Amino acid sequence: MAAHVAGEQRLRVGVAGEELLARPDERRVRRDRAVVHATSAGARWPVERSAPCRGRYHGRGAGPRPVRAAHAARTSRHTAAPDARARSAREDAVPIDPAIVAIVAFALVGLGVGVLLGRRSSEGAARARALETELDVERSARARALEEKRAALEELERARADAEAYRVRVVDHFYGSSEQLRALAVQYRALYDHLASGAQALCPESVPALRERLEVPALGERAETRAAAADGPVAEPPAAEPPVGAKPDEAAA
Repeated sequence: MAAHVAGEQRLRVGVAGEELLARPDERRVRRDRAVVHATSAGARWPVERSAPCRGRYHGRGAGPRPVRAAHAARTSRHTAAPDARARSAREDAVPIDPAIVAIVAFALVGLGVGVLLGRRSSEGAARARALETELDVERSARARALEEKRAALEELERARADAEAYRVRVVDHFYGSSEQLRALAVQYRALYDHLASGAQALCPESVPALRERLEVPALGERAETRAAAADGPVAEPPAAEPPVGAKPDEAAA
């Protein structure tokens, strides 16, 4: 009976010891899970907190082996935590399609080419505008020169027209003057013929003497006569001529 009771006590002590040995393992598992969770969240599990646990479990007869195993487990889990995080990050990363990368690269290249072409086109447009401005200035200058030339030609044509009109007026004036002079000569000849015919009809005996006096010598003969008169004696003044149509007796008197 006593032996049976002692056996039961030893069995109970063994079970309690096993429970005590198992409890730290469960606590370590929970603590390691908390450490992994805290490490993934950005915190670090303080190493100093494991020292009292090591001493407490070692003092209860757990032995150094479980402590070393727990420390190795914690160390392995601490070192495995970054690998797990990196693995989880790689798993969480969205895979990128190479076609999308190529499209984005082509889009960037096209954007760069478009910017370069836009700059070159803007420079070309500026040059084209400058050339157009120069052409407009040259065209305006040429148009102004043509207008001035046209105005000069018109002025010359007007001057020519005025000169021609003046020449026509001068010709008409002198033609009218010549016509009037001719008419005057005709009238003078008619008057002379009228006077001559009247003198011949009224006093036929004095017509020869009148004709001699009316005959005008030429210019050369007149000059010679004047020279001879200047060299010779002074000529007496001629006698008074009887009036035309007077009788011979009255003329002699």
